[in-house]
Amino acid sequence: MGIGPAVVNGFVRTPAAVRTIPIKDLPPIRYYLITRRNRPADNRLDTLRALLTRFVP
Repeated sequence: MGIGPAVVNGFVRTPAAVRTIPIKDLPPIRYYLITRRNRPADNRLDTLRALLTRFVP
């Protein structure tokens, strides 16, 4: 049939045709981004930090 349930993070974008139902009994998820103080520049880490800051409550 091509259908089935899935559990995804709350900041995952879903298509308009997909119905989302929050699962209130699950505990909140904490995300940590740990880097070295003098790390070499890496745009991927900067992008990840910006996304987590923007979309994760």
